[in-house]
Amino acid sequence: MRRGGVAGLALLLSLSACGGGSGGGAISTPTPPIVTPTPTPTPTPTPTPTPSTFDTAEYRRSNGAVAAQALAAYQAGASGRGIIAAVIDSGVNPDLPEFSGRISPLSRDVAGSRALADESGHGSEVSGILLAARNNSGIHGVAPAATLLALRADRPGSCAGTEGCGYGSSAIANGLDVATSAGARVANISLGGFAAPFSLQAALVRAGNAGIVTVVAAGNDSAVESDPLARSLVAAAVPNTVIVAGAVDDAGVIADFSNRAGSIAGNYLVALGVRVRSFDATGAAFLYSGTSEAAPIISGAVALMAEAFPTLSGPQIVDILFRTATDLGAPGTDAIYGRGQLNISRAFAPIGSLSVAGVAEPLSGTGLIGGPLGDAGATGLALRQVAARDSYGRGYAVDVAASLRRQSAGRLALALFGSAQAAGLRLGGGELAVLARAGDGLAWRGDRLTGADTSLRPQAALTAGAARLPLAPGRSLAFGYGQSLGALLGGASDTPVTLVAARADDSLALAQPLAGGALVQQMGDWRLGIGYGTLRQQAALRGGVAPLAQRALLRLDRRLGGVQLGLGGEMLVEQGSLLGSQLAPAFGVTGATTLSALAHVGLPLGRWNLAADARLGQARPDLTGSGLIRAGATLTTFAGSLQLWGQGLLRADDRLSLTLAQPLRASGRALLALGDAPLATALAPSGREIAMEAGYALPVAGGALGLTSFWRHQPGHIATAPPDAGAAVQFRLGF
Repeated sequence: MRRGGVAGLALLLSLSACGGGSGGGAISTPTPPIVTPTPTPTPTPTPTPTPSTFDTAEYRRSNGAVAAQALAAYQAGASGRGIIAAVIDSGVNPDLPEFSGRISPLSRDVAGSRALADESGHGSEVSGILLAARNNSGIHGVAPAATLLALRADRPGSCAGTEGCGYGSSAIANGLDVATSAGARVANISLGGFAAPFSLQAALVRAGNAGIVTVVAAGNDSAVESDPLARSLVAAAVPNTVIVAGAVDDAGVIADFSNRAGSIAGNYLVALGVRVRSFDATGAAFLYSGTSEAAPIISGAVALMAEAFPTLSGPQIVDILFRTATDLGAPGTDAIYGRGQLNISRAFAPIGSLSVAGVAEPLSGTGLIGGPLGDAGATGLALRQVAARDSYGRGYAVDVAASLRRQSAGRLALALFGSAQAAGLRLGGGELAVLARAGDGLAWRGDRLTGADTSLRPQAALTAGAARLPLAPGRSLAFGYGQSLGALLGGASDTPVTLVAARADDSLALAQPLAGGALVQQMGDWRLGIGYGTLRQQAALRGGVAPLAQRALLRLDRRLGGVQLGLGGEMLVEQGSLLGSQLAPAFGVTGATTLSALAHVGLPLGRWNLAADARLGQARPDLTGSGLIRAGATLTTFAGSLQLWGQGLLRADDRLSLTLAQPLRASGRALLALGDAPLATALAPSGREIAMEAGYALPVAGGALGLTSFWRHQPGHIATAPPDAGAAVQFRLGF
């Protein structure tokens, strides 16, 4: 550190470069070492990483920027371009190529009328750390495209002595005023000395009111308190407009020479200040140590923030840098490291909850998507670039689709563990049945092939039951638990039950029926059935409760000779889900109502039977009106299946079945709040599942043996999903 003497003027403050000592105009404190660099080439890692556009050899040599984790800012497009950074110091060599074309014409001598130059080299070195050009030569600064407002403040003639340059308080004040009038966003003062007089304090306040952030060195006296100049500037400043820079080494340990945070810990931030790469006024490379070198690293961070987030005020930038600093030393703000070490990467990341304009809920939480919506296809693509703002109003492009977890497209494990055995009896004209599921309470850990979650494993042995009571001739009432409405209505069809290929009469393939009831009335050749039941989604967000749904079904069946015809209407009302998909609150979907028409045709073909089922519906989500999905979201749903089965083929009591099915798939459009105006976006899966299943069953040894094989194209309606094929063997033994 170099210190000049105090001139005879009462308001003349003697300041020194490299962060100053502890007062006394005639006292000299040793300058921290300046060492000519002889760096050892960095070993090439194995395997060699592919550098990004900004992760270059020049960047890796720029240890000030590297230690501050500036790469994230560069990758976000920030470089300091268009931002004026004032350096109040010994001036700069305007002929250095590192500053070519980026020295503001307002740069000047604020201590006299000299030409812009740098007698000591201190100003050039500090400016290089802050904003040296990215030109594939030497190093680049933290803000390599910022504009330099070089304000030469050294007292004329003071740099010629052995004590180093001296700086007057009036020159520093003039420099701050020039920075204010020039529209600078940051002012770097890598100087130290006596406490600031009123004139300098007033200039600092004017700068703060204009939005300038002032960064001042903490000093190099190994003291428990920062330099008197730094402390006085903090005391006088507009709140959150002054940062005091302390120095740490490349391990994040406070430098032995650096003054500590002390009583101004709330305004103290550390950055690399040991062996920092830069250059002198001639352009020769050196390694520098001192809090003077830590200050421009922080000033560069301010410039990057000001460019990337132009709506931020100076106090907001300071607050973000303090909040995102890497905590060092004692937890929280402490008397050594203050707020911690500068971390530009964290400063550029969102803080607090992300929100979208007009969307009441923040972009937080996860969703579970699948079933008829598949992977959401084009909607998922649209959600990858959602314009959102953090708690400071900073804009980000957020990949909301990444928060949507896909439901497992596998069905085999659920089908096997959901199969049931029934026992029943008749009481007069009534029937009673109790069913036992395959789940036995063992610690099943999930199916690796299908991805079925352990939470889907049946938890109890007795999970279903039904009772049917006659009310009058041709009229009966059925009610049960764990039974589908189709089973409670009964009599509509004897089509085989499939294991994997979802038939069109399944409302939601991944929904588990709970309680329900059905009333059946026979009217000559016609049969009318009315049913109502509750369903529970089998998939739930981790730690959450599976949503419920209510299903009402009206079905009319008739036999014309051997031909069986059926028509039906269904209403499905979901709470907390949309066709089985559960979305985060920000989507604004609280449930959905789906109206569907169903049709069935069954034809006898000798020993064979052919059945066709179709379902066509319209789903309308229940919307809050203030979510990502806005009005206009209507989905068309369709499912279809074709089954062929025959009995007595190889032996009198066997059965062979073939099924071709497209499970329920939804498609439509929705208005998504993805920017200033809602965007009409396709709401549909990327693919279309087609499933084929073959089954063979026959009685064996008092039980039943079932063989099933299946093949699924684009399972889960996901275009990129590989085909899903498998087989199952089931054996049921009665006793």
